[in-house]
Amino acid sequence: MASSTAQIWIVEDDPFFAQSTQAGLRQKLQCDVRIFSSGEAALQARIEDPDIVILDYHIGDGPDSLNGLAVLRQLRERRPELPVLAVSGQDNVQTTVEFFKEGAWDYVLKTEANTQDKIVEAIRSLMRLVQSQEYLNWARSKRRKEWVRLGATALAAVALVLATLLLT
Repeated sequence: MASSTAQIWIVEDDPFFAQSTQAGLRQKLQCDVRIFSSGEAALQARIEDPDIVILDYHIGDGPDSLNGLAVLRQLRERRPELPVLAVSGQDNVQTTVEFFKEGAWDYVLKTEANTQDKIVEAIRSLMRLVQSQEYLNWARSKRRKEWVRLGATALAAVALVLATLLLT
């Protein structure tokens, strides 16, 4: 999350569910939310934009429509680090396992009464994860710069010692 506002994509073909999720996330988390009604539409957008993706299993009715697992695989190819929250009406262990195998962060069942609350909590967790990862990346880059500076200083000291030894 380079900016202070998280960018969340919802890939969901049920407009009521997508819009209610969008409204809940905006209200409770003050984040920017973009809705895609198909996996294909999301994959055609700038993949660098989202910090988190909420991805439905059944998206699109056409015979050539990608399901959520196929979209997740393509997202992983393009941005392996992108956190994805899977949502589905499928109360099927195999579907859940497949989402986790493909790298989904969490799986929320749409048929539960408190689905929106579970999505908000999962997104909060993912936002903390993304922020801590950004901090770790920043710290690593600072440490890397420090090591480079120390390495250059050490190299200069070795060169000075070698020059002193050669001149004596």
